[in-house]
Amino acid sequence: MVKKLIIIYVILCPLISLCQEHIDLFSTHYKLVPTANSANTKNLTERSFTINALLPIQRENGDAFITGFSLEQATISFDNDSTNFEESYLPTRLQLGYQFSLPNNSSLMVMALPKISSNWKSLNEKHFQFGVYALYSFKPNPDWKVKLGGYYNSELFGPFFVPLISAEYYGFENWLFYGTIPVNYNIMYIAGEKWRFGFRYQGLVNTIYNQTQFQNTYWERKPQEALGVIEYYLQPNMVLRGMAGHTVLRSIDLYGQNQGVDARVSAVGIGDNRESLLTAKDAPVFQLSFIYRYNLK
Repeated sequence: MVKKLIIIYVILCPLISLCQEHIDLFSTHYKLVPTANSANTKNLTERSFTINALLPIQRENGDAFITGFSLEQATISFDNDSTNFEESYLPTRLQLGYQFSLPNNSSLMVMALPKISSNWKSLNEKHFQFGVYALYSFKPNPDWKVKLGGYYNSELFGPFFVPLISAEYYGFENWLFYGTIPVNYNIMYIAGEKWRFGFRYQGLVNTIYNQTQFQNTYWERKPQEALGVIEYYLQPNMVLRGMAGHTVLRSIDLYGQNQGVDARVSAVGIGDNRESLLTAKDAPVFQLSFIYRYNLK
């Protein structure tokens, strides 16, 4: 029997955790990664606007059905000696899962993550990806939350596996440590009622099918972003967040659709003999967000 229904909008980058000290009920994000150059690419810029939505239906026993979606408008532009390129894509992912409430303040979340990652034109099998996600959470003591799990997605380069681990600590009065490595991790200092300052790492490999003048290709984005964070609370549940920093060992590459790897485990490619058609490396990162936040404590 359903006990209550809660509509939640939450940024996940792109995975889900309902185990931190707050949930971002609504959030919109604009990100700019300006000019990055390489030997065959000039002025490559990434711009993205992201909205994610989540609908958990909590049951009387503490379990929850979870459905939702994430939507990104990603624009990539560059120029080289022969081409001026700009194209927008709409990576869209559904979230369908279940969270089990277990004894001793533990839980297990299992989720299916089907996705269309392209510009949605002339849809075929190359546009579709399928992912799964599982995360087991437990509390060895009141101040610690430990999470272990994994993520799999059928990326355009081949099978992609990511082991997930997190140790979240809430024992300091004014400090917060939370996130899931290697997707994201946050260290935040609470400076009064209105302000929080800190550091955030975020990054997860993803691919986008490309149907422009570069036919039968795909983009591989490998963001590794180290960011300073400022959060200002307009109201107790309404937050403006600004982040600025730089990528670290980041790359964005264009590959032919038949170029792949045997498998990738996090950042390590197995059997990766690909040669990119275009590539760009590190660049500054700027992100601005508006968040409606619900505190769990």
